[in-house]
Parts: sequence; C-alpha cells; structure tokens
Amino acid sequence: MIWQSMIFGAGITGSRCTKLLGGYQKDLETDLTISINEPAEMREDALAAIGQGFHALKKLKVGIDADLDIKRVKAIREAVGPDIRLRLDANQGWTADEAVRTIRRFGTWAWISNSWNSR
Repeated sequence: MIWQSMIFGAGITGSRCTKLLGGYQKDLETDLTISINEPAEMREDALAAIGQGFHALKKLKVGIDADLDIKRVKAIREAVGPDIRLRLDANQGWTADEAVRTIRRFGTWAWISNSWNSR
C-alpha cells in the first residue's frame, strides 16, 4: 500500500520515489548478527565483521546467562573500541530483575532490545 502511494505521489508531483523518500544515499547501514557463543569466539566474529567494513554491530545475541553476557560484551567492546556501535538482542532471555541488573552493569556500552520476557 505504501509503495502504491509512493508511485502515485511520484506520478502526480513528477518526482522520483527516491526524492520523496529523502533523496539518494551512497551508503546503507545494515544489521549484522553475532551469534551467541563463548566470549572469545564472539570477539573474533566481531573483529572479522569490523575487518569487512562494518561500523556497527547491531545484533549481538545474548540472554542466556547474564553474567556470561557481561563477559561477552566486554570482550567485544575491548576488541572493537569505543567508536563501534553495539546493539544487543537478549531474545527475552532474562527475567525482569536480571534485565534491570544487567542493563545497569552494561552502562553505556550498548543499546539493548528484547531484554526480558513479560509473561
């Protein structure tokens, strides 16, 4: 439906859809998933991604063991440095209490999504 509206709008205004969407962009940032593993393996996966040109690691899988998750993210942060953006996906693996405690321990290391199961 939105694409139909874009095509219709472009036809009426005489503009290209790219202009209606904000114009041309040379670069596109995409998600990259770092699967949940031991801290050293996740560190190596993160370094490989950075070596391939990624500037953000947008899906670090965590959520099985909060204490080990801290070690995983710390290993990655130390390896990639402070300028690489990190986003964690806890897959609702923590309880609400674990999520609060763990997020506080992370501080400003990363953004966190799907942190706890609300059921």
